[in-house]
Amino acid sequence: PAGRAGPARSRADGPPRRTQGRAATDGEVGNGDARHETREGTVNGPAHAAAPIRAAVIGVGSFGRHHARIYDELRPAGVELVGLVDIDDRGPRPLADRLGVPLVRSAEQLPQPVDVVSVATPTSEHERVAVPLLARGVHCLVEKPAGGSTEAVARLRKAADAGRAHLQIGMVERYNPVLDALQALPGEPLYVEVQRLSPPTPRVTDVGVVLDLMIHDLDLLGRV
Repeated sequence: PAGRAGPARSRADGPPRRTQGRAATDGEVGNGDARHETREGTVNGPAHAAAPIRAAVIGVGSFGRHHARIYDELRPAGVELVGLVDIDDRGPRPLADRLGVPLVRSAEQLPQPVDVVSVATPTSEHERVAVPLLARGVHCLVEKPAGGSTEAVARLRKAADAGRAHLQIGMVERYNPVLDALQALPGEPLYVEVQRLSPPTPRVTDVGVVLDLMIHDLDLLGRV
């Protein structure tokens, strides 16, 4: 579907694994030298070999609910979904009940500690929600577009660097198998025409079509 993209079910499965040193992942714009000190010390190797990665989702709308579902499916890999956050007390309630996690109205009310958070709120709220989390070392997967301006995104990155946290942007189209096929074609493209068709949606009202949809095409063109 058009608009904000949920976590990809391929190389982008779930949050970044805990590692010491660089954890390079496509779309990561935060601190590349983050170390994650767990309750059992620094973890080297698979996350599920030690304490589980405690994850939460902030913004449980049309895409946030997919983040929650996938975190729950990643339980065998060592991920524990600890809660959902939304200002709507009713809409996400059935999902929270089905997954067996609390639904709260603010990140401060989440069960602590939290290791990684998906931020799937409206774009205009990304900075307000993610900056405090990143600054205190909580890794964040922020839905695209990352922010409404380059200045807002710069502040996200600054907070990630300050907290030594990973900041990943949900550019799910990077994991579209069509892109792999394009990159495998011989030669260099001389001309590219992109058409992305979708009816207007009331889900996205705070950014225009360029940041909501065309951002995928611009990103893909830079990788072909």
